Amino acid sequence: MRNKPYVLALAVPAALLLIWAIYLWWNDYNVGSLIPGGLAAGLFVAARRVARAESFAPTKKSAWDSSRPEDVNRWLASRADEDESPVTR
Repeated sequence: MRNKPYVLALAVPAALLLIWAIYLWWNDYNVGSLIPGGLAAGLFVAARRVARAESFAPTKKSAWDSSRPEDVNRWLASRADEDESPVTR
């Protein structure tokens, strides 16, 4: 899984928020514990989606990849068409 840093960046604050929500719940701040609990749940859901993402993290280009970008190929094709056209002056 290439997304480990991203998952950790979401899961650690989620765990801290969950601990805070449990602390608030035990100290009879029941309604106040809903806010950090909801935020923790949202961050855990986001961490799970990032963990299951196919290509979330940037990847290095292969050293053997010599293909040109599509824009360059299109520009070269248009230049080749201009070179083949007769010049009338």
